[in-house]
Amino acid sequence: MRVLIVIRALKVGGIERVASILADTYAKNGHECHLLYFKEKKHPIAPESSDVILHQFNPSKTARKKAGGLLIELASRIINIFVHKGYFIPFGWYGGKLFKEHVKKLESTYGAFDSIIFRGIGSYESMWSFRDTRAIFVIENVLNYNDSFLGKLKARLLFSKKKIATVSEGVKEDLLANASKLSFNPQSVKVITNPCPVESIHKLMTEKDPDIPGQEYIINVARLVPQKNHKLLLDAYALTHKTYPLVIVGDGPLMNELKEHATNLNINHLVTFTGEKKNPFPLMHHAKLFVLSSVHEGLGIVLLESLACNTPVISTDSHGGVRDIFNQGLEGYLCPPDAQSLASLIDSTLDDGCYEPDNAILDKYRPDNIANEFLNYAKE
Repeated sequence: MRVLIVIRALKVGGIERVASILADTYAKNGHECHLLYFKEKKHPIAPESSDVILHQFNPSKTARKKAGGLLIELASRIINIFVHKGYFIPFGWYGGKLFKEHVKKLESTYGAFDSIIFRGIGSYESMWSFRDTRAIFVIENVLNYNDSFLGKLKARLLFSKKKIATVSEGVKEDLLANASKLSFNPQSVKVITNPCPVESIHKLMTEKDPDIPGQEYIINVARLVPQKNHKLLLDAYALTHKTYPLVIVGDGPLMNELKEHATNLNINHLVTFTGEKKNPFPLMHHAKLFVLSSVHEGLGIVLLESLACNTPVISTDSHGGVRDIFNQGLEGYLCPPDAQSLASLIDSTLDDGCYEPDNAILDKYRPDNIANEFLNYAKE
């Protein structure tokens, strides 16, 4: 089979990591896999396999090279000034046409694609007019659209009459609820969860990392953004017995604010911010416990990765898909999203000596299974 995976950028992040895992899986299984991205970031993440064919296609830059496209680009930017996040509305119509032309160009060189997989809304909002029976549009997280005219228009443009895949049952339920509220009708909706490459993680987690503390610790790995709710994590940690120090892996705009908050809570001497790690698995593997405190998660792939590192996990019962992971004997390790509840769960889990992760939980997330589900869905 010939597969095209589309992502917004090559960077360190959950969506990008999942796209790379899928691409490697297709290549390993003898398929011809192409990975197309719009932007290359400073510290890119990319497939391990040299058999994966990489392409860069920037719809905005492509539009600027065409007379009509330049006008649409300028008009879209002007609209964006007056309408919050309104850029994609006019540009996505034109971007879809540009993308269709680009796909035809690729197919003239390599042959027809059997499946086209868009990972994350960011990969298709700038080309929402693109329609193709082989295309699958993946929704990685819960939606956050209001029922205003603009919210309804955005949802209709992005999701109506499209073949949608959601990464969890929670995201599917959220999508269907929004479909009713915002008046859009997907062609079909199917849950295809994210892959967790257990064998690859087992290799990566044995690498050396100078930031591994010399004592046992608890850990969180996430971008330092509001969704991940590190403030709640710090508030909760301040209420615990503080038996073990806390290591937070990740970077983002809230770094300084969170460091200041840790100081105000008088726990800064116990909290380490390592910054971004291209390979966080050694730190995850050596941790006593992994704690997630997000406001919402599409699935919470980092929880699966922690389990693959043989590190137990606990989490707040956030909106979205974490229950897909905690419904297999781990129900007791979810708690309400407040500081006292999370602190109590941290202490009780540590006091009980934690639990031994069962790798059988990860079987449904094997990359081969997920890759085949996408191929089968493309044929439906």
